[in-house]
Amino acid sequence: GAAYDYTPYQRVDNAGFRERVKKLVAARKKYLTNSAQMGRLTNSTPTTAYSYYSKSGDNLVIGVLNFTGGSVSTSVDFSALPLAPQTSYSFLDVLSETQNTISQAQLNQVSFTVPGWGAVVYHIDARTGVPTSVAASSLTAIPYKFELDQNYPNPFNPSTTVRFSVEKTGRAVVQVFDILGRELRTLYDSEVQAGVRHQVVFDAAGLGSGMYFLRLESGGKAAVQKALLLK
Repeated sequence: GAAYDYTPYQRVDNAGFRERVKKLVAARKKYLTNSAQMGRLTNSTPTTAYSYYSKSGDNLVIGVLNFTGGSVSTSVDFSALPLAPQTSYSFLDVLSETQNTISQAQLNQVSFTVPGWGAVVYHIDARTGVPTSVAASSLTAIPYKFELDQNYPNPFNPSTTVRFSVEKTGRAVVQVFDILGRELRTLYDSEVQAGVRHQVVFDAAGLGSGMYFLRLESGGKAAVQKALLLK
């Protein structure tokens, strides 16, 4: 048959590719066994992306693979995952070392943007609904600091991502306020791990255009960022 064109793979940044592979190998050793149960997950772009899960004991690893050279935006149905009932779930992105909190109502449509020839890989404990970390020697942790990043995108419509980190493992609360100081939404209210970048999504459906304030509180500290909704 015709020779396969390996050019797209040769264009991949070698240093970055090696680092991603190291993280995936560390996650594989940490979370999965050779007898892992596997299954396919439905997504909105089946001709360009493949989504699956692997389960060993209480450990769940979810992957979304992009088989094209351009970035792909897809929605994956997580409702088939063997998860214990929870009001929300915190998924650890193994490659970017961030956490993404998803409510039970959002499980049937979780959105991803996957880079060309790339992947996103998540871990979660099927029993508790929160991830356990890969060994610190395997993944590079961020400095332990209290920080609320500027949401992205900003301005936004209708949703935006909010990232934050804390100095000490403990309860963290992320809330949304209007310009009059009225509390509108609680985006997150649970324990978080220090040294990991966490993220939540602010879906402004039902809210009008204008300025909103995002507030992070944890360990006796608070930080605020402005978010502009333009509809």
